[in-house]
Amino acid sequence: MTIKTDGNFSKSFNKVKLTKNEIGEFLICMISLVRGERLPNYVRDHSLLGKLKGYKEFHLSGDKVVIYKTDGMSLQLVNIGSHTQVFRSM
Repeated sequence: MTIKTDGNFSKSFNKVKLTKNEIGEFLICMISLVRGERLPNYVRDHSLLGKLKGYKEFHLSGDKVVIYKTDGMSLQLVNIGSHTQVFRSM
């Protein structure tokens, strides 16, 4: 599987301050997505609606989320940050 990042994701990833636990959760989720596996229930992976239909998000912690899209052949990382930061820029 190919992993692609949007400009928003790269910029946001460099700005967001992740704890060691959040970094670990991010890596666990990336490995699961690349393998085509379901994400752990506790990250609350779900599809988005409206103008983001076709995209999904999962939670690294209470308010930190990752927006992504996958088609089985590629994983597109769209954005990362708090709900406010992520959805303000979309």
